[in-house]
Amino acid sequence: MGQLVRALRAGSRARILFKHVAKATVSFDPFDPRAVAAREFLTRVQTPPVRKENPALSVVARVLDAPAAPTVDLQYVDGAIHHIVAVGLTVDDLLTAVRAHTRWAGADGAAGNPFEALRADRLAAIAAEVAPPGGGGGDGGGS
Repeated sequence: MGQLVRALRAGSRARILFKHVAKATVSFDPFDPRAVAAREFLTRVQTPPVRKENPALSVVARVLDAPAAPTVDLQYVDGAIHHIVAVGLTVDDLLTAVRAHTRWAGADGAAGNPFEALRADRLAAIAAEVAPPGGGGGDGGGS
């Protein structure tokens, strides 16, 4: 009974999760054991609750005829593109990647990650510490 309850809760969260996804392309070799997460992701994207919440979501399943790593390509409504190679990942890892993007998307999908500005400031501070003072002359005198 516990698994059923968890599955139902995951389904309700998934329909909200994919609200900001415009297109999902899942590519996999059906005989590759590494493709389990990609196939499960494809199944979750195509569930009726997700389709009802986001009818404009375009889902493309590319079944490969040659051995290749499974991939998930996501295009969000804000124009961002996310390419994920699903080797060694679980379906929860893939859903976490989607959640990481949509968490910072506002109602219109335009709000950015508030930590990006902080990250840029810290990188600038580190670059300033590493750069030589005065621009490079120094006292490296001649003879």
